[in-house]
Amino acid sequence: MKNILFTLFAILILTSCSKDDNWIELNENNIVGNWSTGIKGSHKFLNFGNDDKGSFGIYSNADPISFQTFKYKVEDSKIYIYDVFPKGKSPYYLDCKISNNKLKIENGEESGTYEKLEY
Repeated sequence: MKNILFTLFAILILTSCSKDDNWIELNENNIVGNWSTGIKGSHKFLNFGNDDKGSFGIYSNADPISFQTFKYKVEDSKIYIYDVFPKGKSPYYLDCKISNNKLKIENGEESGTYEKLEY
């Protein structure tokens, strides 16, 4: 009997602690700010302004490897990227999940898990 109760208790604990419980609806208000995958080695930096403009950079330590600016809009848990500079890149979208301070991008050059930077 003790083993059965322990097993049921363990199952209850494991199923109630899902990592995805904190994901919320993505919108143009909760992505505004600076996001980074880290600050050491090769890392990515995203900025979403409250004026529908943003930027994306890949860095090696503090040295930029690539950088672009863009306009964006949010619809259906996707961030649509357009008017990309430097010119020549077609509009595209990013599949995303967001929690209070984490942004997970699941496709494209920007893919990765970002943390919101607080200054």
